[in-house]
Amino acid sequence: MTKAFFSIFDVNVLLVSHTDKPFISMMWNGSEILLLFEGCNGVNVWIVFVSFLLAFGPVNSKLLLLILKGTVVLFVLVILRLFFLFWVAVKIPDHFYLLHKYFFSAVLYLIVFALWYLWVRNTMRNVQ
Repeated sequence: MTKAFFSIFDVNVLLVSHTDKPFISMMWNGSEILLLFEGCNGVNVWIVFVSFLLAFGPVNSKLLLLILKGTVVLFVLVILRLFFLFWVAVKIPDHFYLLHKYFFSAVLYLIVFALWYLWVRNTMRNVQ
């Protein structure tokens, strides 16, 4: 999916799995541009998102639909994050650490917080 998204912008990347290393290399024009570690796939953020929703409850069809929609939103955001980090690594590599470590992580968690907020607000409105 990531490779297909990149190809929309005429960026042909090669994803290389390593059996002896805990990451996937994203190659472009023969150079290793990004190393994709487990934390880069958004699974940790998804677990936090789903855990909060299940803890807050109630578990019903509306909640399950929100989990499904939220999963799609997070998946798309992770791919966009990879694309922008790729662009940063190629164009302005001096800013990569700051943008990777803080900016894009903050954006991802702010989106999760917004989804939680909407769920709590709508759930509380239905209770009252």
